[in-house]
Amino acid sequence: MFRVVLSVALFLTSMTYAIANDASIPWKNVGGWIVAIDSSLGNSCFIANIYENGIVLRLGFDSTNSLGPAYIAIGSGDWKSIEVGKDYDIAIQLDQNSPWTATARGIDMNNLKMLLVSFSDTNFVNEFVRKLGLKFSFNGNVIANLSLRGSAAAAIELIQCQKAVGNSFSAPPATTKDPFAGKASPSTKSDPFDL
Repeated sequence: MFRVVLSVALFLTSMTYAIANDASIPWKNVGGWIVAIDSSLGNSCFIANIYENGIVLRLGFDSTNSLGPAYIAIGSGDWKSIEVGKDYDIAIQLDQNSPWTATARGIDMNNLKMLLVSFSDTNFVNEFVRKLGLKFSFNGNVIANLSLRGSAAAAIELIQCQKAVGNSFSAPPATTKDPFAGKASPSTKSDPFDL
């Protein structure tokens, strides 16, 4: 029993390190979410959550990114075949709304492979906090079905954090109502990223 508890504790510690790296400064824990400042992204704030199945979700701002001031990233220790720098067409669905398609970039965040989607329509954050669930799909398969419990309180703190660090973003108007433009392609592989 002690080994199981120790293994779970070590796993959660490594996942926390992955979402809150050396460049991160803790801000608060709100509603089960981590709120922090990432100095490697121009002192931009983010919120992150670790789910029971080992999936890590991170939503935040990035003052250093010319593609958009906001991003959403998802990763898992099981997704070892994600290639850093490679683009992946994914679908993102909030509750039962129509899914958005997006092109995600493969990244490595402290040895955790993740998919990162940058976007300029910061209204996505408003939608994110009003919904109960979030699904990610790749090649027609749902790869993550996550609860957004506590995200409203965390997002409010995210905005407070961003205001405090002095990098409030006023994004240019979106050219489309869909903040994630891209196409998904069908696949029947069991490892969604083993292309």
